[in-house]
Amino acid sequence: MPIFEYDRAGIAAVITPGDGRYLMQLRDDKPGLLYPGYTCLFGGAIEAGESASEALLRELYEELRFRPTRFSYLTEIVYPRMVDGIRQFVHDTHFLIRATAAEIGGMELHEGAAMELLTLQQIVARKVVPWDVCGLLYADGT
Repeated sequence: MPIFEYDRAGIAAVITPGDGRYLMQLRDDKPGLLYPGYTCLFGGAIEAGESASEALLRELYEELRFRPTRFSYLTEIVYPRMVDGIRQFVHDTHFLIRATAAEIGGMELHEGAAMELLTLQQIVARKVVPWDVCGLLYADGT
């Protein structure tokens, strides 16, 4: 029996060319959006009946028109968040994707304001979605 009932399950993609940089999304600055204008990993919610890996493939295609041929499980993060004054518990599965320069160059941004390859130092110097930092630190070995 789980300790928590999760209000939301999601996935996050830690995409890297393996050179110490990570592909990050600049979230839109729209009213009603959680963490508007923040830097974050690509990802989203797992839909009913979907596995975490199926959600990863769907989200990356929706957001980047990217279909990775290889990815690996990285870690899981559980965190509370407040939405409209209500505490939710979220369970995110993080995946690691080592993408080639050609794969990254072929990605088309379809969600968010921008995408950019950044070092961990550059990422933490920005406004960044807090739970995404945990996945990046794990991937970085820090």
